[in-house]
Amino acid sequence: MGAKENALTALFRFTDPANLDSQRKVVELGAYPLLVRFLRVGSVTAKARAAALIGNLSTSSPELAVVPKPARCLCFRSSRVPLCPAHGGICSVETTFCLLKADALAGLVALLHEEIDATAYEAIQTLSTLVREDSPQRGANVLHKADAINPTLEILNWGPGPLKEQALVLLEKVLTVKEMVESMDQ
Repeated sequence: MGAKENALTALFRFTDPANLDSQRKVVELGAYPLLVRFLRVGSVTAKARAAALIGNLSTSSPELAVVPKPARCLCFRSSRVPLCPAHGGICSVETTFCLLKADALAGLVALLHEEIDATAYEAIQTLSTLVREDSPQRGANVLHKADAINPTLEILNWGPGPLKEQALVLLEKVLTVKEMVESMDQ
């Protein structure tokens, strides 16, 4: 195992979703863009670890996203801030650790296409952080627009048992959204 892989392993204790202060420090120190880069150019081990670390950070995003309060009167309404399509609030890499704002989504979907067990498993786990059980619509739509559904389905053809199970868990959450089921029929 190389130095990069060891460094990524060391980051796990600092990205624990139970410790937001530690996660903030990791992001403030500029680790997020490096993790996203590893999704594209790292070894298989580095890609898998980077995906898992992004998943740890992404787990905190729904609680950290700031949902704007509706203005009582249109005349007092401030300029519209774009809301995150996955979290429905105001997101950023720095404050909510949002993987969409970090531009990690395409790299995670690309890992599914590589058909490598370790990286696909971690990518599925991380993509699952976008589809919350209490409100799966937003995350399901994000995954659909990112073309993540078909490679997730393909895992059922080539993946080993544990990976297939994780793919099925994600697909089950996505397919609770009526629009996703209808789009699959077409």
